[in-house]
Amino acid sequence: MNLFSPHVSIFCWVYCFTPMVFSINLVDKFALIALKAHITYDPQGLLATNWSTKTPHCSWYGISCDAPQERVSAINLSNMGLEGTIAPQIGNLSLLVSLDLSNNYFHATLPKDIGKWKALQQLNLLNNKIVGSIPEGICNLSKLEEIYLGNNQLKGEIPKKMGLLLNLKVLSFPVNNLTGSIPATIFNISSLLNISLSNNSLSGSLPMDMCYVNSKLKELKISSNHLSGKIPTSLSQCKKLQVISLFLNDFTGSIPSGIGNLRDLQSLSLAYNILTGEIPQSLFNISSLRFLNLAANNLEGEIPSRLLNCPELRVISLSFNQLTGGIPQAIGSLSNLEKLYLDHNKLTGEIPSEIGNLVQLQILSLWNNCLTGEIPTSLSHCPELRVISLSYNQLTGGIPQAIGSLSNLEELYLGHNKFTGGIPSEIGNLVQLQILSLWNNSLIGEIPTNLSHCPELRVISLSFNQLTGGIPQAIGSLSNLEELYLGYNKFTGGIPKEIGNLSNLNSWSLASNRISGYVPAEIFNMSLIARN
Repeated sequence: MNLFSPHVSIFCWVYCFTPMVFSINLVDKFALIALKAHITYDPQGLLATNWSTKTPHCSWYGISCDAPQERVSAINLSNMGLEGTIAPQIGNLSLLVSLDLSNNYFHATLPKDIGKWKALQQLNLLNNKIVGSIPEGICNLSKLEEIYLGNNQLKGEIPKKMGLLLNLKVLSFPVNNLTGSIPATIFNISSLLNISLSNNSLSGSLPMDMCYVNSKLKELKISSNHLSGKIPTSLSQCKKLQVISLFLNDFTGSIPSGIGNLRDLQSLSLAYNILTGEIPQSLFNISSLRFLNLAANNLEGEIPSRLLNCPELRVISLSFNQLTGGIPQAIGSLSNLEKLYLDHNKLTGEIPSEIGNLVQLQILSLWNNCLTGEIPTSLSHCPELRVISLSYNQLTGGIPQAIGSLSNLEELYLGHNKFTGGIPSEIGNLVQLQILSLWNNSLIGEIPTNLSHCPELRVISLSFNQLTGGIPQAIGSLSNLEELYLGYNKFTGGIPKEIGNLSNLNSWSLASNRISGYVPAEIFNMSLIARN
C-alpha cells in the first residue's frame, strides 16, 4: 500500500488525530463537571437534570462550543440564583472566550490560575459574593475586552499591570472594597470605552494627562470614593465622553472650562466634592446635556443664563452651594426639564413666571434661599408637578388657589415664609397630596374641611400661624395621617373625638391654642403616640 495514498491519509486522520481531539474534549467536559460539583445550590435544578454525563457537553444548558472542534467557547449561567465557588478546573478551558456567572451567589476567591484563559474576551462575575483580591493573572489575558467584577466583596488594590490589557473596552469594578490608587496605566489603554469604579475606597488623584492617549472613552464613573486633587483639564481631550460621574469624592479647585467642549456629553455629576469658583459658562455649550449635578460644593457666582442652549436637560441640581443672584428667566425655555434643585443657596429676587412653561417639571426645590415676591400662578401650568418645596424664603402674598389644579402634587412645602391670607379650599382637590407643610407664616382663617378629600395625607404641619376656628372633625377620616402639628395658632373649641380614629398617628401637637373642654377618651386608645 502506498503510504501517501488518500486512503492512508484518511486512516491517519481518523485513528491518529481523533484520540487527541477526544482527550481534549474530555478535559473540557471534566472542567464543567468540576464546576457543577462546586455548585452547592441550584434552585431551578437545571444543572442537576440537564448537565448529564450521558449527553454531549456542548448540548448542556448555558454552554456554547465552537463548531469544528466542539471545544467550550462560552459559559452563560447568569441570573440562575446559583450558590457555590468557581472551580479551579475552569482554567483548563483553554479556548473559553466568554464566562458569564453574573447575578448569582458565587463566593470565595477568584481562581489563582485565571491567567490560563488566554482566549478569554469577556469575564462577567457581576453581583456575586466573591471575596479576596483581584488576581494578578488577570493581567495576562491579552485578548480580554470586557471585565465586570462589580457588586462583590473584593478588596486590595487594582493590579498595576492592568494597563497591559491593550484590547480592553470595559473595566467595571464598582461596589467593592478596593483601596489604593487607580493605576495611571489604565488611561493608556487606547481601546477603553468605559471605566466604572464607583463605590469603593480608592484614593489618590487622577493623572493630569489621563486623556492624552485615550480619546475614545465614553463613560468615566468613579463616584463614591476618596479621590482628591484637581479634576484634570485633559478631560476635554476625551472627545467621546458621554458620562462623567465624580460625585462623592474630595476633588478641589475649579470645574475645568474645557468640559464645555465635550459635545457628546449627556451626564455630568460633580456633586459632593470641595469644588470652588463659578460655574463655567462653557458647560452650557453642550446641547446634548441631559443631567447636570453640581450640588454640595462651594460654588459661587450666578447661575449662567446660557443654560437655554441645553434644550435636552432633564435634571439640574445646584443645591448646597453659595450661588447668588436671581433665577434666570431662561430656565423657562428648558421644555424637557423634569427636576430643578436650587435649594440651600443665596438666591434672591422673585421666582420667574417662566417656570410655568416647564410642562414636564416634576420637582421644584427652591427652599432655603432669600427669594421674595409671590408664588407665580403660572405654576398651575406644570401638570406633572409632584413636589413643590419653597420653605425658608421670604415669599409673600397668598397661597395661589391655582395650586389646587395640580392633580399629581404629592408634597407641598411652604413653611417659614411670610404668606398671608387663608388656606385655599382648592387644596382639597389634591387627592394625591401626602405632605402639607405651611408652618410659620401669617395665615389666617379656618382649616378647610375638605382636606378630608386628600386621603393620602401623612403629614399636616400648620403650626405658628394665626389660624382660628375649630379643629375639623373631618381630620379624623384621614386614616393615613402620621403627623399632625397645629400648635401656636388661635384654635378654639374642643378636641374632636374623631382624632382617636387616626390609628397611624404617631406625633401631634395642639400646644398654645385656645382649646377647651376634656380630652376625649378615644384619644387614649391610640398607641405609640407622642401627645403634646
